[in-house]
Amino acid sequence: AEAVQGGQRFENLTAEGLEELLPWRIVHVNESGKPKNIQEIIQDLLQEGLGNIAIRLPRMGKSEAVIFANRGTDLSSLFAGILDFTVDLEVTVFRGVIVRVLHQTTLQSDDAYNEYRNLTRYYQNADFYLTGHSLGGRIIQDVMFLVNKGNKGNEITKVPMRAVTFNAFGYDGISYGSMNIINVREVMIASSKTRNYYYKYDLVGDGAGRPPLFFRIGQDTGWIALDENGNEIEAPKVKILNYEMRMYMFFAVHGINLWVKDNRLKYPNLKVIF
Repeated sequence: AEAVQGGQRFENLTAEGLEELLPWRIVHVNESGKPKNIQEIIQDLLQEGLGNIAIRLPRMGKSEAVIFANRGTDLSSLFAGILDFTVDLEVTVFRGVIVRVLHQTTLQSDDAYNEYRNLTRYYQNADFYLTGHSLGGRIIQDVMFLVNKGNKGNEITKVPMRAVTFNAFGYDGISYGSMNIINVREVMIASSKTRNYYYKYDLVGDGAGRPPLFFRIGQDTGWIALDENGNEIEAPKVKILNYEMRMYMFFAVHGINLWVKDNRLKYPNLKVIF
């Protein structure tokens, strides 16, 4: 929040390859999970631990871009972790069938949508790009859906140019099926603008985000995770009766740090914004 109020710049970044970050500006932060007073604690509880950031950047010969990013489950903070974990369970387990049919999103998703909508009204001429990792990736899918669902009614909210998720949660089959039956056009539009990257064997990206039990809004792209030597990070094998099978992993291939180090995703190889 202090960085936003001070118009934080990235001039202090000197690491090789970060030159393109120099003109970027932090324009919004939701620092959920690190409350400083009772008011912030109440806000965190009301939003079920939502946390995100928005960054604005100029582009040569194009409209400025705003990147709206939602974080995954915060395992570094007990307070935020408990709040996020309740949403994880809400996404994958605890919602009853009737509730899911009537309301497919989570409270975090609804608040993230409201924050996105406010940003689009403040930066009316900007192109918006959405991204999120793990739970944040599921929230971004929800926001993409809610934008199109809202615009079907009386709302007028700027549609994002594109959304990209990493090892994101998906929707259970009942929720996804009901969304497609009731809002088939809205889901199709959201899917056409959304790409979901996931690593093979990841418990979330390759497990709780993919068929046959789970489904994501958008196009899925599965990648093999590589270690620092370029070797595949394989899940351990287990023997069940006479069959050997690979198990899902979590920490080895799930964290966002592995994506940051993946040279296949580093600028300028992925020219989505520039």
